[in-house]
Amino acid sequence: FKVFHSEKVLTKRTWREAEAFCEEFGAHLASFAHIEEENFVNELLHSKFNWTEARQFWIGFNKRNPLNAGS
Repeated sequence: FKVFHSEKVLTKRTWREAEAFCEEFGAHLASFAHIEEENFVNELLHSKFNWTEARQFWIGFNKRNPLNAGS
């Protein structure tokens, strides 16, 4: 995984803007196969960036059109 320097990640972005930002660097937003992975990254972000309710981070999960789920 890669975490960008705080100056780059502290810019507020929508999910799509954040994904496009990652793609500029040949990457994608983080996604997790297991809750343990998500918990690890949550703890890492909290310790490195003083994560608070006002300072949140996007991960890869996104349900763009919930009304068309499964189609």
